[in-house]
Amino acid sequence: MIEEMAKHKDGSFLLSGFKSMTEVWSGIDAFRIDKYMYLVRHLLHNVLYQQIDALQDGEPLFDGNLFLKSQSPKVGVIDYIVNITSKSVGLFLHICDIFLDETVKCKNIDLDTKWETYFQLIIPFARILSTIQDDRLRNTIEKNIFDRLLNELLLNESIEIQTETLNKFAESITKIASQTESGKNRNCLYSIAEKYRSKNSMLKNRSKASIKRRIVGINPKTKKPKYELTTSVPFVRSLVPLPLL
Repeated sequence: MIEEMAKHKDGSFLLSGFKSMTEVWSGIDAFRIDKYMYLVRHLLHNVLYQQIDALQDGEPLFDGNLFLKSQSPKVGVIDYIVNITSKSVGLFLHICDIFLDETVKCKNIDLDTKWETYFQLIIPFARILSTIQDDRLRNTIEKNIFDRLLNELLLNESIEIQTETLNKFAESITKIASQTESGKNRNCLYSIAEKYRSKNSMLKNRSKASIKRRIVGINPKTKKPKYELTTSVPFVRSLVPLPLL
């Protein structure tokens, strides 16, 4: 039944679900909380799936919806969910715990625009971080969203994709931080941006330091390939027989 409820495509139904969960979350007892957490997971996955399709089509999701219009200034769907659920500490902690997992599970994402899409889905957490007042929420956003993105999700990507993504997040988060009034929030945002900038710099240095090797012949005595080794000294090259990897 929970799965069927969460499969609805209607924007008002889905957004009202998050609003209702925010209002009742603190009153849910220990015997029922698992069912509600399960429902939120399915609702979130449904919205993420539709949002990914909309981003790839270049169309706003649930455009003109009354729940979105009720926010000032007008926001997108993910911003709405992040903003509304942040009013309930327990629910928002759960959202932060599952957000990246449910994003990765969405198999409708175009690999060519994967990280641009991920950026659009995740950057609302930086925006809410500029206004958050609870230390638990601040720490959870940093750890479960931005640290996980940095240390887990990006690891399997090429260096080129990693550097482009890290640079985009670092620039955007720095801009948000510069407009943030709260000292705690501003420092947290700058700290996240610096982590991304530092990792980006490390990857670029590693890429520059990598040595290109190609087979240039066969050693007549050992019958093993000879590799060209480009040294760090300009215009100097030497042929060094190395074992074939």
